[in-house]
Amino acid sequence: MCTKWNQCYTITYPERLLERIKESEYPAVDIFVTTANPILEPCIITMNTVLSLLAVDYPTNKLALYLSDDACSPLTFYSLVETTKFAKLWVPFCKKYNIQVRAPFRYFTSSSIPLEDDSLEFRNEWKMMKNEYDYLYKKIEVAAQRPFTCDDPNLDFSVFCDVNRSDHPAIIKVVSENTELPYIIYISREKNPKHHHHYKAGAKNVLARVSGVMTNAPLMLNVDCDMYANNPQVVLHAMCVVFGYKNDQDCGFVQFPQAFYDGLKDDPFGNQLANFYYIMNGLSAIQGIFYGGSNCFHRRKVMYGLSPNDIKKTRNIRNEDLHEVFGKSFKFKDSAAQILSGSNPNLENQRSPSSFIEAAIDVASCSYEYGTQWGKKVKGY
Repeated sequence: MCTKWNQCYTITYPERLLERIKESEYPAVDIFVTTANPILEPCIITMNTVLSLLAVDYPTNKLALYLSDDACSPLTFYSLVETTKFAKLWVPFCKKYNIQVRAPFRYFTSSSIPLEDDSLEFRNEWKMMKNEYDYLYKKIEVAAQRPFTCDDPNLDFSVFCDVNRSDHPAIIKVVSENTELPYIIYISREKNPKHHHHYKAGAKNVLARVSGVMTNAPLMLNVDCDMYANNPQVVLHAMCVVFGYKNDQDCGFVQFPQAFYDGLKDDPFGNQLANFYYIMNGLSAIQGIFYGGSNCFHRRKVMYGLSPNDIKKTRNIRNEDLHEVFGKSFKFKDSAAQILSGSNPNLENQRSPSSFIEAAIDVASCSYEYGTQWGKKVKGY
């Protein structure tokens, strides 16, 4: 009954954010997108999710996007490469005209057709962008209907030759380090029948470690592959909550609700989860913050086992044997120590992710978690 009597709604004002902190002081964010089957989870849907996140209103040098492919599919990798090419056109277009829906498959509908009152420049660019997206859609669709050849050096598919999706080494490729876009990294973690992969939770742990080695952003955003950011200021809204605490208080995570598209009229089966979010608002009112899994910004230090506010515990964790907690990787141990001590350097001051491929492959191995606190004290999900 308490959840019904007292509903709590968080209202954010991203336009006021710059009054409190400088844009250069915004924390970096590592974005995680997970997929496990290019047939059940069509690549074009996943790529629309990627595009909507690449185009958010946030400093580009503060973002890194990681796509976890548990199917180890050359189709997914190919789609990400082609999507990155399209993103170099799509992202500037969205920001130039302040497009609100930045997932192309939702934007290019009958309701988005330019009006006669729109400028000639916008109408021409809209048509060009629509043609480019149709071309991307067709390329991915055609690629899905034929087997990939691994002998083309221009496509860099040799690592996918004769690969068994349940038994293969880790594959990590930096798709883009272009300053016009966030970093884009493809990950297919190591799989071995002798080691349990723990499904999506295991993939999230690998994403936390690989991103910790490569970019080590203090905030991590988890997104499913069939979602998209329907508000380009979603990261800024999250920052309003992150910086909304006074004194030494801090938040462990920022949870966003999910809105569903293409639902049935009147929602007869309750797929919109209206009651679920009603309960969430009630729990917030009695200080029982609800974690819904996806659509959530996590503080990395909290996922590493540190309380948001406990300074004394910070000292204790720094004095522990970090190898026993975080694993044998020296690079990851150092990055974890930086996060726990609060001395993490800015993302733009670090070396490029491609400099850490070898270390990232090491922490993506299927046996890395043995003898550590991963999945117990330390988690990526």
